[in-house]
Amino acid sequence: MKIDETTEVSLSEIGLCLGLSQSVISELERAGVVIKASHGKYLLVKTLNNYKRHIKTGSSTMASDPDGNILDFNVERARKTKAEADRLERINRVETGEYVSLEEAKSDISEAVGVCSRILGNLKLNIARIAPQMPNRALDLIEKEQAKMLTALIELDESYTAKEVDTDSLAISK
Repeated sequence: MKIDETTEVSLSEIGLCLGLSQSVISELERAGVVIKASHGKYLLVKTLNNYKRHIKTGSSTMASDPDGNILDFNVERARKTKAEADRLERINRVETGEYVSLEEAKSDISEAVGVCSRILGNLKLNIARIAPQMPNRALDLIEKEQAKMLTALIELDESYTAKEVDTDSLAISK
């Protein structure tokens, strides 16, 4: 077989010539590197020249993982760079006080719940001391409402304590 500018081959033959998988060849076809001549046939020489140019210009940043999925290293590099920039921005916002770390918020809420529970725990006793003429029924109502408030505070504290967030994204907007 003589090869010239008009030699037409299949995608599998191009893959065989270049030593690439079908998924990578298909990706190169979508990128315009592989030149289609007719149904199921591709121009070998133009495709090889395009592939050579594709590699020289650094456009060859694609590979396939063991599952055959196409990986574009430029896209992956950009994604990682953006994730790192976002992480650093969150850290800077925590340091400047624009954000509060989740751990700090958990600690502050737990501390506030402790203070409130001590105050609420003594509420009935303090009211009974100040107003000894107050009927027991009123004091019991205060105690009942006090229990509801304590329950709500404890649930709030437990909901924040249970939050688990990636340490790189520990920030709550103020």
